[in-house]
Amino acid sequence: MNNELAVLASELPVLQAKGTYKYLKEITGNGAYYQVAWQKLADGYIALYGTTPIQINVAPILNDIFEDEEGETMPSKADVKAWKAQLVAQAEQQILKLTDSDRFKQYLNTLAKFHHCSARNIDLMWHKLAVNQC
Repeated sequence: MNNELAVLASELPVLQAKGTYKYLKEITGNGAYYQVAWQKLADGYIALYGTTPIQINVAPILNDIFEDEEGETMPSKADVKAWKAQLVAQAEQQILKLTDSDRFKQYLNTLAKFHHCSARNIDLMWHKLAVNQC
């Protein structure tokens, strides 16, 4: 195979030597083998087959390595989920508080009076009205 991108995208290791692994022509008809790596040749890559996968050393998760400024580890998924739920609840409360106010009702009345104007012009008029009332 000459497509290096496809080889790298397969996430299989690339070996310089064949070792104990076999080429496809050496295992035809034997269902116990599957592709475990690639071998880099001068003109491209060739698939290597084996009966057991190659153990790849995986980098540790960043949460296990890095700590924040206070020495605590990164928040867990459950903590993040709870934090998001709290933010949504606070946002809902603020929206309800805003939409029940007299000021919001005045804003809607202003919108209704100038339905033929653009939203930007309405906002400009509303801002001037609010500044003049203060």
